[in-house]
Amino acid sequence: MWLLSLLAAFSLPSPPAASRRQLLSRAAASLPAPAALAFAAEAPSSVRVKGAAEMDLEFYARGLLGSGGAPRSAPPPPPLAARQLDAALAKRLLDAAAAGIAPSVSAPSAAKLRQAAGARRQALAIEYDRALFAGAFSAAGGYDTSLGGASALSQPEALQYGFDLSALALFTLLSEARLPRKELAACYARVGEELLVAVAAATPAPPQQAAGSASSLSEILRGVRALLDALQRGGYLAAYAIDDGDADEGLWQQRSSLSSTRLTVTLTDSAALRAALLLNGRGVSPELARPLLSAFFASRGAEVTEQSDFFLDGEYRENPKEYRPTQQLLSFTIAPSGAPR
Repeated sequence: MWLLSLLAAFSLPSPPAASRRQLLSRAAASLPAPAALAFAAEAPSSVRVKGAAEMDLEFYARGLLGSGGAPRSAPPPPPLAARQLDAALAKRLLDAAAAGIAPSVSAPSAAKLRQAAGARRQALAIEYDRALFAGAFSAAGGYDTSLGGASALSQPEALQYGFDLSALALFTLLSEARLPRKELAACYARVGEELLVAVAAATPAPPQQAAGSASSLSEILRGVRALLDALQRGGYLAAYAIDDGDADEGLWQQRSSLSSTRLTVTLTDSAALRAALLLNGRGVSPELARPLLSAFFASRGAEVTEQSDFFLDGEYRENPKEYRPTQQLLSFTIAPSGAPR
C-alpha cells in the first residue's frame, strides 16, 4: 500500500516551477512511517550508486520523521587563495561600473559613488566573509577566523575577494535605489557600454564594420571569446566555456524569425561570484560579464531578446544549506537587430 501512496504522490499535479526537492519532499510525506524509514535506510548494493533524486528523498524523509539520521554537516573547507587580478583592469572594471550606475542613484560623479561604496565595504564585510568561508546559505552567526584566512576587507581590489567586496558595495547601492525595471535596464545598458570601452583596451581591435550593417554570427562569436579571454587573462575569470551549438550562420544571414540563436556562457569562479550570490533575489547582479556581452552584441548589430542566469555547484550536497556554487551560467538569445520574431 505504501508503494501506491508513493506513486500517487508523484502523480499529483504540481506547479510548473516545482523543484525536484519539493516533489520528493511531498512524496516522502505521503509514506507511512515504517515504509519511509525502510526506504531511507535501504543500503545500496556494492554495484549500485544512489542517484541525486533518491538521496534527496532520503534526506527529506529522515527530516519529516525526525529520525535524526541526516548526515551531520562537515566543517566547510577553507576557500581557495584569492586570485590576483591585473590591477589596471580591476580598476577599469569597477570605475566603469560606477560610471554606469552613478546617474541612476543621483551620485554627482562616478568618483563620488566609488567613495560612497568604499564607505559601505566595512559594513558589508562580515556578511561577505560568512559567505566566503561558510557558504552563502550558512546558518553560521558570523565570520570565524578559525576557518582560516583574513577578511576580504583587508584585501586590495587587485585581489579576487577585495574586488568582489567592492563590487558588492557598488551594486548594493544600486539595489537600495529600487529602480523601476525600465530605469534599471537603462542603467545596465550604460554599465555595459562603459565596460565595453574598459575591456576593449585589452583586446585585439575588431575588424571595421560598415555603418548600419550587422556582423556575421562567426564574427560575433570571435568577439565574445576575445572579451572573455581578456577577462580571464586579467584574473577576473578562472575559466569560461561557450556553448554555441545553436549557431547557424545561414539562418542568421536570413534575418528572419528563424535567426534567433541561443548562446550559453559558463563562468568559473568569477571575481564577482559571491557578490552575485549575496544580491541574488534583490533585483540586481554585480556579474559584469553579462552587461559587457549585452553591450557587445548591440555594438555588432545583434539584439538580446532573452537572457537568464543560473548558479551551479559541481558537487552534490545532501544538505541544501551547504550549497556552494562555483559557476554561473549566462544564457542569451540573440537575433539580428530588426529581424522579425
